[in-house]
Parts: sequence; C-alpha cells; structure tokens
Amino acid sequence: MDVRMMKNIFFSRHYGLCFISNPKVACSTIKHSLLDGCYEGNVHDSASFELPKDSDTPLFALTRNPFSRALSGYKNKVGPNQDDNVWVPFCEKYKLDSNKGISFLDFLKVLSSDKNVSEIDEHFRPQYLNLHRDHIKPEFIGRIERMVDVVSFLSEYGVSFETQSAHKTNASLIYKDIITEEEAELIVNIYSADFEEYGYSKDVKSDFIPESIRQTQETSIYYKAFAITNLFDLSVDELRSLAISKESGNSEASFNLMYQAFLKRPHGPLINKKMSRFSKLNPEWKKLYDIENE
Repeated sequence: MDVRMMKNIFFSRHYGLCFISNPKVACSTIKHSLLDGCYEGNVHDSASFELPKDSDTPLFALTRNPFSRALSGYKNKVGPNQDDNVWVPFCEKYKLDSNKGISFLDFLKVLSSDKNVSEIDEHFRPQYLNLHRDHIKPEFIGRIERMVDVVSFLSEYGVSFETQSAHKTNASLIYKDIITEEEAELIVNIYSADFEEYGYSKDVKSDFIPESIRQTQETSIYYKAFAITNLFDLSVDELRSLAISKESGNSEASFNLMYQAFLKRPHGPLINKKMSRFSKLNPEWKKLYDIENE
C-alpha cells in the first residue's frame, strides 16, 4: 500500500480526534469545525492539522450515498463547474481534450474503464479506499444524510458544529430526478463495494438512509506503523536502524518500523532481507509483504 494514501487522515490536537477525509462528503465543513472556524484560508492545505502520531487516537469519517457523491463530484470537478486542479490531470490521465466538456454518462464510462481503482482521483474513487477499509475500523462512521448524528458525536469531544441548511441538505436528493437508468447501472458497477460496505441501496429511487455506525475502533499493523513514523518523523535509514535495534526485544515494533522503511524504499536489499525474515514469523506480516511485492 502506498503510504501517501494515509495522508488524508487529519489529527486535531485540540480535540484529540482524527478525521479521515473523504472528498465530496462535507470535508471542508468538518475541517472548519475542528479548527473552530478560525482559519480563513484553504482548509485542505491548512498546516493547522497534523498527521496522526498515536494509533489509539479516536478516528471518525463520513460517507455519502454513492449516487449523490458521483453526481456531485462530476458537477463540481469536471462538469459544469470545472476545477482545473482536478479536470486537467483527469484529462491527461484518460487522454481527453481538456478544451472540450464531458457528459456525466461519458464521465462514468471513463471511470468504469479504469481497472486500477486505487489510482482514481480521490474525489471519484470508491469511498472504502478513502476510508482505508482494510486498515482502519474507525470509532464512528457518520452519514452526510444524517448530520444530526455527526453533530452528536462531535459534541462528545467538545467540537461545535452547525448543520447545513435544509435547502443544502435537500439538494443532495435531487440526483434521483437526474440520474438515468444507464448512469445508475454504471454507478452501481463502479461503487459496488461502497454500496455493500456502507449499506446504501442500489436502487437510485430509494429513500433509504443507513444508520450511522458506532463501533470499537481497530487498526492494522500498517496504520500503527504509519503513526509511529509520524511521531518520530523518521527517514528510511533511521527507520531501518531503529527496527534492527528492536529486533530481539520487540518483534512487532521492529516489524512496524521495518515495514514503513520498506514502503519508502521497496528495493533496499537489507530491508527486503529483513522483511522476508519477518514474513516467516507471522502470517499477517507475510500477507502485507506479499501484497506489496505483487
């Protein structure tokens, strides 16, 4: 797994919370709330947030109906309200003419043709990837369609948050009158895992909204290693040396550190030798090593 994919997890030191940013799902609003609304710049570039340094810090995220999110992403990034920071790279990636527009149907066809879903722009790729499903089971998964639950959760940590106006909230339901049958089929195909993972109906006309999720937080060895790396801001050589120093006394800590070194320098001879040895000690470690070597 590319370590850069975890960079969408923001730690608020003031509130002791980690927010997993899921583009097109109230990210700006949540970030403003975590900053107490005092930051006037672009919250997505704000240096006021840190990367997580403790894997036990509570994590939360929001999801959105895949039909609604797909249409919103299209409209605000590559459709009528093009964002050149997204539109131009999108055209370069899929060999499109940036001077010509693209219909919602053709946009979906382009996404459907991309078999490497993890490399799709974060605004359009499946939400389970943004939420790091295979590595993080957050304490709370809210729904943009149930913001009252999000407000309740954040209030438990002292975060003041104002819900959207009724007009904005209801606007997200307009997709049911816009999306055609062909477009709906493509969305279900592209985001099949999201529908199943987060409980949304695959019927574009359905009014069903899944409940928010409260659960015992769990994180993988990968995330724990990611947090440790952020804590010490270590270089590859420092990670490798520290991993070796802990090898005899704490094999799990040693693996976590060596795994992060491996992600940053996957072809390092000594790092690979150590990772190969670790893979023989623990089936889960072997699985992570094998995945990165595919």
